[in-house]
Order: sequence, then C-alpha cells, then structure tokens
Amino acid sequence: MSRSATGLKKYYLSLELLLIAVGACSFYPVFLMIADAFKTREGMAARPFGLPGASDFTLDNLKNAIYNLKFYQPLFNSAWITLASIVLVILVSSLAAYPIARQKTRLYKFMYFFFLAGLMIPYQLAMITLYKEVMWLGLMNQGMGLVLVYGGIFLSFPIFFYSGFIKTVPYELEEAALMDGYGRYRIFFSIVFPLLKPATATITVLMILSLWNEFTMALLFLQKPDKVTLTVVTYAFKGQYHVHWPNMFAGLLISIVPMVVLFLSVQRFFIRGITAGALKG
Repeated sequence: MSRSATGLKKYYLSLELLLIAVGACSFYPVFLMIADAFKTREGMAARPFGLPGASDFTLDNLKNAIYNLKFYQPLFNSAWITLASIVLVILVSSLAAYPIARQKTRLYKFMYFFFLAGLMIPYQLAMITLYKEVMWLGLMNQGMGLVLVYGGIFLSFPIFFYSGFIKTVPYELEEAALMDGYGRYRIFFSIVFPLLKPATATITVLMILSLWNEFTMALLFLQKPDKVTLTVVTYAFKGQYHVHWPNMFAGLLISIVPMVVLFLSVQRFFIRGITAGALKG
C-alpha cells in the first residue's frame, strides 16, 4: 500500500472517530434526559449522570406528566397548530417562489433577496409588532392567530428552497401546457408542484421540528390553560424557587416521541430532498 493511500486511510479514520465523538457528545444530554425521566428525585440527586438504579426507578414521573398536567389537550393543540402552519407555509411559499424563480425582472430579483434577508433577521425583533397586530385582529389566545404568526416568520427559507427547485423544472413542460390551454395556476398545481415533492418533504420535516419545539411565540400568544401547546405546558414544572427535574424530563420525553417517530418514518424522503437541493442549488 502506498504512502498516499495509507495517509488517506488514516485521515478518514480520524475523521470518523471525530464524528463519533461529536455524535456521542450531542446525544449524551438526550441520554441523561431519558435516564432522569425514570428516576426519583432522590435517585437523580444521588446519580445524576447515570442510569436509574433498582431502588430509584419509577414511572410516576410519566404519570404526573400525562395526568396531572393533562397532556392530551396541549398535545392536540400542538398537533393542529403545527399542521395548519405547515399547510399555510407550503401553499404560500410555493406560490410565491414560482414567479420569483421564473420571472427575470428586477422586481422579482428584489423579492428574492428580500425574502433571503429574512433568514438573517431574528424574528424576536418583531415580537412587539406581532403582538400588537394579533391584538388588533382579535386573535389573542386563539390558535389561528399563532398559525398566522408562524406563517409569517417561517416563510423565508421555504421560498428560498422552492425557488432553487423550480429553476430546475424544464420550462418546456409549461410551454406545452400553455399550448394546450392551461392557465398559470393549473400549470403550477398540475405540473410544477408535483415535481417539487422532495422539496416539500424536506420543508415539511424542518417545519415540523421547528414548530413543534417553538416556545417563545406560543408562550406569548397562547396564555389560556386550554390553548397552550406542549412546550409551554412542560414549562409548568418549573416553579418560582425550584424545578422538579424528573417530571420536567418526563414531559420532554413525551413531547419528543412523536417527532422521533415521524422523522424515522420520513427519513429517506428528507435525505433525498436535502441531497437534491444541494445538487440543484
């Protein structure tokens, strides 16, 4: 074996070891959360960084999270708000990205960079303005108000992502449809949008992960007990002077289970979309 091949093999081996170490460091907090969710408070104090022992293993934390805080209603609220927000974002962003990708005028170039700039500006800067607008619309403590807020603040990346995909769709398909008498909206929904399935799958997964875990806006706009989302109700385990960590970890464990199941179900579509986006962008 030549020196160059040996050096390349050592390089890839060291890179793999580095990635394994980074992955282990990233997963360790998740491991602690899962382990501590099944410990008593005494067991967590005695062994905070290990698995629960036979004497301090308990399922009471999960029971408290499910029954005492009535997780069913927040779970339903998180589910329908996330679903409605994703539908709104995908519909608006795909329709906005279509003319941005096809038109070559200065106006649409400006719109492209305008939405691209939205990726660089934290939405927290607009919290006061958003709060006043939601109050003016009478949508405070209404799930639909939060859906509209999410639809606005999470719009930039999908438009940017869809634009790159639409540019790769052959324009000859649209010209043939125009000759057959198709209108622009029919062309988009019948021809262009079905070809954007990898992009749609990727955006859907990223949006679900972002919206399901979003805390700041949900806490600001939904303050009634029957309207709160799962991330907000988990915060109730934090008292003024203390935190019941085992119960909080149990609540967090329950909240991430749907996302883990969903991601494992659509993982291949997500990777396909990310890969295609990297190649086509």
